[in-house]
Amino acid sequence: MPARRQPEVPLLDVAAIRATRYGLIDISFQVAAGTRHALIIPPVAGTGLLEIIAGLEHPDDGQVYLDGRAVTGRPMAKLTRESIGHLPASPRWYAAPTVHGVLESAVRWQVLTRRRPAAGLTGPQQVAEMLRRCGLAPYAHVRADRLPPGWWRMLDLAVILLHRPRLILVDQATTGLADRITLFRHVLDDLPDTVAVLATVATVADAAGLADQLTVINEGRVISHPPVGQGGA
Repeated sequence: MPARRQPEVPLLDVAAIRATRYGLIDISFQVAAGTRHALIIPPVAGTGLLEIIAGLEHPDDGQVYLDGRAVTGRPMAKLTRESIGHLPASPRWYAAPTVHGVLESAVRWQVLTRRRPAAGLTGPQQVAEMLRRCGLAPYAHVRADRLPPGWWRMLDLAVILLHRPRLILVDQATTGLADRITLFRHVLDDLPDTVAVLATVATVADAAGLADQLTVINEGRVISHPPVGQGGA
């Protein structure tokens, strides 16, 4: 008798999350490795949900699983820190003054956390490659807090990519990018097929070119999973 094939464990499993302070009543969905998943959700609810997934906030009820392991309600676990990159809608503050310095600090953090470096690349090479990928090379020696509109979010994304998470959470994916939205989508689309992206957007139209799967959330509940390019607001 042939052995039964074990069901594949999703990278992320959000199970019956309830957080009334964010207007979340009953949220369940899954994200598989390598997918680009967009949540059509009001901004406040979306921000709260991503913070719960990232381990920054706790829900009233429900559970978040990473690789089948429960992480909600515990101190931020090593699994969460190493597996998730969280890109909020507002700019981060960095101690290093310049864009180049910010990325150098991100590379040094890999050493402190004993992460393996990117295959075949030295620290300076990783910084140079990320400057190129995220279009930041012309701004390498610009102060991070003086970047032109749209570029601060590309810097935040570059820092996350240097940490090489398996799941990237993008809050309000079309906010703060100005005319960098095409580049932003291209960088996400070019990620390895082991990395998943979960983004929040306000409308189905905002998910165009960003996602291959959609989940629509209304009044705190999942109401549909329309095909990409279809579905309601």
